[in-house]
Formats: sequence, C-alpha cells, structure tokens
Amino acid sequence: MAFLPQFISSEKPLLDQIVIVVVTWMLVDLVCKLLYGLLAIIIKPILRTEKSKSIFDRSTGAFYIIAGIAAVLIV
Repeated sequence: MAFLPQFISSEKPLLDQIVIVVVTWMLVDLVCKLLYGLLAIIIKPILRTEKSKSIFDRSTGAFYIIAGIAAVLIV
C-alpha cells in the first residue's frame, strides 16, 4: 500500500500497527506542546522589561535572517 509508511508490515494486523503509530504520534505531540508551554512560562517573566524584549526581538530576527540566507545558499 503506497499511502502507508514503509515500516508498516502487510503481514501483520494493520489496525494494531495504525493504533501504535497514532498513539506514538499523539504522545510526541503532547510532549512537544507541554515543553512549548513550559518554555513560555519560564520566558514570560524574563521578557517583562523593554531591554529584554529588545534583545529577544533582535536575536530572533537575526536568527531568521541567518536561516533565510542559509536556505538560499544551500539550494
């Protein structure tokens, strides 16, 4: 079956394999969202001052500019 990942075996029960893939994906997604939320909780007090906001804005802006240049140079 072309629409399934390569590690899905046609010799084993399909439903069991799909359940494992979906549950794994959901757990990974949950962990990512929890870590994202925890990072926001940690960063929020730090970004209260104008100086820290400015530093954060400039550093993230620089990151995106560098990432854009790298993407152009790689292709």
